Amino acid sequence: MKHIFKLSGALLMDQLIGVIAGFMWVLCITIANNMLFKNDLIGYALALIICFGLFAYITYNSAFKSGFHDSHRAIKDMEYKGYLYKGVFAGIISAVPLLILYMIYRTTGSGIVAVYFQLANMYWTWPMIKIFPNHLQLVMVLAFVPMVIIPWIGYIAGYKNFMVTDILLKCYKRYTEKE
Repeated sequence: MKHIFKLSGALLMDQLIGVIAGFMWVLCITIANNMLFKNDLIGYALALIICFGLFAYITYNSAFKSGFHDSHRAIKDMEYKGYLYKGVFAGIISAVPLLILYMIYRTTGSGIVAVYFQLANMYWTWPMIKIFPNHLQLVMVLAFVPMVIIPWIGYIAGYKNFMVTDILLKCYKRYTEKE
């Protein structure tokens, strides 16, 4: 249990890093979007790809390291299947502050709480709200999905000691060799 809380704390700090990086990209993309793309959706899609890619990379690596250093992995316990859900639990625990903001927003309907939610989840919510302006509720709910899925995949990959990028690279090599 201590291992899960430690991973949750690391994921929460990764979210903070994602927010800071997202805020920096928001400034850059807003300026570039107004100058280059004339406030078009392609600028916001570019912001989403960059900001979310950075968050996914940071979160995946944190969960990978935690799964790689799991104590059951060190003793080669073949019957142990608890690693399958440790990343999910850690992701859910790290999403609790954002969930509290969302619950406050749902009960009060306050616009300022929605702004705090967007600031707390800058890497996902800001570009998605600009892409889908009339779907605030859906964007807020979908913000929880990557916070749970990415640590889950990263923890399993770390426990089994494989990199997702290696699998993608092998598939790409197989695809290019056939031509």
